[in-house]
Amino acid sequence: MPLPFEEFQGKGISCFSSFSSSFPQPPSSPLLSHRKARGGEEEEEEVPAAEPTSVLDSLISPTSSSTVSSSHGGNSAVGGGGDATTDEQCGAIGLGDWEEQVPHDHEQSILGLIMGDSTDPSLELNSILQTSPTFHDSDYSSPGFGVVDTGFGLDHHSVPPSHVSGLLINQSQTHYTQNPAAIFYGHHHHTPPPAKRLNPGPVGITEQLVKAAEVIESDTCLAQGILARLNQQLSSPVGKPLERAAFYFKEALNNLLHNVSQTLNPYSLIFKIAAYKSFSEISPVLQFANFTSNQALLESFHGFHRLHIIDFDIGYGGQWASLMQELVLRDNAAPLSLKITVFASPANHDQLELGFTQDNLKHFASEINISLDIQVLSLDLLGSISWPNSSEKEAVAVNISAASFSHLPLVLRFVKHLSPTIIVCSDRGCERTDLPFSQQLAHSLHSHTALFESLDAVNANLDAMQKIERFLIQPEIEKLVLDRSRPIERPMMTWQAMFLQMGFSPVTHSNFTESQAECLVQRTPVRGFHVEKKHNSLLLCWQRTELVGVSAWRCRSS
Repeated sequence: MPLPFEEFQGKGISCFSSFSSSFPQPPSSPLLSHRKARGGEEEEEEVPAAEPTSVLDSLISPTSSSTVSSSHGGNSAVGGGGDATTDEQCGAIGLGDWEEQVPHDHEQSILGLIMGDSTDPSLELNSILQTSPTFHDSDYSSPGFGVVDTGFGLDHHSVPPSHVSGLLINQSQTHYTQNPAAIFYGHHHHTPPPAKRLNPGPVGITEQLVKAAEVIESDTCLAQGILARLNQQLSSPVGKPLERAAFYFKEALNNLLHNVSQTLNPYSLIFKIAAYKSFSEISPVLQFANFTSNQALLESFHGFHRLHIIDFDIGYGGQWASLMQELVLRDNAAPLSLKITVFASPANHDQLELGFTQDNLKHFASEINISLDIQVLSLDLLGSISWPNSSEKEAVAVNISAASFSHLPLVLRFVKHLSPTIIVCSDRGCERTDLPFSQQLAHSLHSHTALFESLDAVNANLDAMQKIERFLIQPEIEKLVLDRSRPIERPMMTWQAMFLQMGFSPVTHSNFTESQAECLVQRTPVRGFHVEKKHNSLLLCWQRTELVGVSAWRCRSS
């Protein structure tokens, strides 16, 4: 039985008053706009903006879990009524790496757009991209992914300019309601009826993808034939969840077969950030992973004021923005020193994204008066660098993702030498490192189908959903297929078994962490999500299919 929500107030990460309103949004002015329903009409009143202001508050993740109720703007839960829509001011973005890549005459426009300073970002982005050769790439000009409607489906001709500032990044205006039929059957995107397909059944599609994965290295001609047939059956990313997931896996196999790699440019980064934020607003997956991991870290940091986080899964750094604010609220009586060392593979991490994340974390830390030292190191150096022993007065934590399994033996040997206070590991649910490539693909296809079903259960804006799939989920699928297909010798065991083999012991999540996870799911405005415990992991599931899991580990005592 989860604890009543009121008992969470002031106790840490679970203090959020409404999950559906837990996503921050930077306005274009220093004032927040609150809407209050009176007599069936809405009135606006202005109140001072919350501090601190940071682009991380709005672009990446919820702020400190202790302040979610005040710092996360958004829509009230379905049927909840009465929650105010709250916006947060957005701070400056440090993007030094953009100077050489963005045309000079567009630089200020793009930065202003991200910062929420543009009067009408939907018009501004059109102006930026339509005058750039990049805009004419099919990724940006195709239906559903173009920039004609950068407000994720909001028609800028029908909305006053004063109400659309920051719509590209501030997607917490997204309204959504439960789609009951989608919980069990999964609704499909509203599109014209597709052309007649050959053997469109789920079994046929899955079997063909698995067969293509089996022969893609040994019989390229057969793989080409299978993928050509799938190209006819899955001509576009529309339809039911399985069909859309299969389309992206088919595309990833095509890219693998023809050795095609995707590159990130400043324009696609803007869309990717917007998709990331929109996904945060629609799905509880990111919040579940961040809150659960951070709670385990906070409990292990008790009594320490010098903290060092070794991060092998940095993303946009939103987890650390939330953690920093939580640390300030808990330890405001003593100065706090935080160091973050990021290990990133040059093959899998774009320098532009890493620079964006690094600059914004520094900016956020300066606003809340935390001494932050952040550095990014190449994962290729992991086996050659010498690492000094940590002080007894310093807490060392490690953040790992099971997705980095190809490097996991090397990473765990390094972590074992560090003897950290705690290790937190996130598992996206689509990783089965003990399976061969073709079976791993089948498992991942099932997992992503469940993810799409959970997204379809929310009647969100169609354009927002398409952007989430195109700029967030599809690149992850491509990376997963590429990583697992590489001829790297890897032990055929689960990542959990490897942790145990390398000398790590599981740590049981506290009752508070479990109650917090249950509370988050209960406040999700759609039914179908639930929390499960499996060994030492807390899992967020959709209809019995795991979406993401978090576990904690420590070095085993000798």
